[in-house]
Amino acid sequence: MIRAALAGAIDKAQALATAISHPGDVLVSLSGGKDSTATWMYLEQSGFLRTKQEQGWRVVFAFADTGWELPETYTYLEKLERLVGKIHRVATWVPGEGEASPSGYDLLVPQWATAGKCLPADRAALARRIEARLGRPYSPLVRLMVAWANVPTTQRRWCTEDTKMKPLVGLLATLNNPINIIGVRAGESAARAVQPVWEWSEAHDAFVWRPIHDWTVGQVIELHRASGIDPNPLYLQGSGSGRVGCAPCVYASKADLRWLTQHQRLRLEILEEIEEEIGKLNNTNPRWFSLRRVVEDSDGARVATVPVPVSQAAEWAQTQRGGRQLGLFLPEEAPGCVAWGMCQR
Repeated sequence: MIRAALAGAIDKAQALATAISHPGDVLVSLSGGKDSTATWMYLEQSGFLRTKQEQGWRVVFAFADTGWELPETYTYLEKLERLVGKIHRVATWVPGEGEASPSGYDLLVPQWATAGKCLPADRAALARRIEARLGRPYSPLVRLMVAWANVPTTQRRWCTEDTKMKPLVGLLATLNNPINIIGVRAGESAARAVQPVWEWSEAHDAFVWRPIHDWTVGQVIELHRASGIDPNPLYLQGSGSGRVGCAPCVYASKADLRWLTQHQRLRLEILEEIEEEIGKLNNTNPRWFSLRRVVEDSDGARVATVPVPVSQAAEWAQTQRGGRQLGLFLPEEAPGCVAWGMCQR
């Protein structure tokens, strides 16, 4: 009750001072995206990180690996680590029978509390085959899709909870009274718009601080420019490359899907294979994407959300507004490098 009242009393103007005076360690999440990188730059330039270290508290940077990011993001994180310092790689551990844990992780949090529980041999083999196509030694998201014979959707978005929240909460549990600092902005979605700048989270068992919650995309880009730090190169590829993270995310927009079909077609082909193989496992038709469609019923036309396979969603992404006509010449979209002022590079 005291924590809830304290969180409710803090606004964005008080958040920095409150975080500095908070007696505890600091966890900063870095995803390889522009917002989390800008959050680190803000914390660095404001003197917050230096002050916490001078106070004797630990400052820990972490990347929750879903195993579903694009190769460019993993490469960018390695580059970012040379600027930030150690970035702890954490992940959910979904083992096959007798399988050794993958190397390169600072913390693996078991998916199952039951000792010895693991993927059946055939499903573990399928997961490893898909991981090989992804070029990843291990992918928690692939493992869980295969384990449950299901894919995440906007209606059943278990991916964030099981592949990001679980390992980060596990890391927070190793720290002393930590603050969990997250680089999200209100402008990203309606759900994030209503999140407070500072709050107590029972799920994290820690205070959560969102330092750039009220920032615009323009402010994020300007801070990168002013700091002389390049963004993840995915932002500069073609048009529609506004989202960096899971590829694709269940919330991928039409522009995101169109960008993937043009620049990262292999990822969609892998997802098609996942849909097909999971369908064999449970005799269903798993669908990653859901599109809004006009459906005719006895009462006339109504709008419904219809799950579709990735191939159909990718085809729809090539259509013009309304999704009814394939566009031979789609409207011109400014390439991502325009927003960043880096096209000549």
